[in-house]
Amino acid sequence: MELAREVIIEEPILLNKLSKLTIHYYASRYPDAARMAIIKYDLNTARECVEVMRKLWDTLRKYLE
Repeated sequence: MELAREVIIEEPILLNKLSKLTIHYYASRYPDAARMAIIKYDLNTARECVEVMRKLWDTLRKYLE
């Protein structure tokens, strides 16, 4: 989230969705986190995560060029 703010992502909806990805990051790094947060993965969850990441990369691409 700090990086997103540093590059001035001004879309509140994208920032909100990005913050929701944080739990998935921790769950992938720390298996106990997934159990403690009771995360259930399915196709819909995966699609939502991929959609957020695509929007994020589209936004960040402007700063990389």
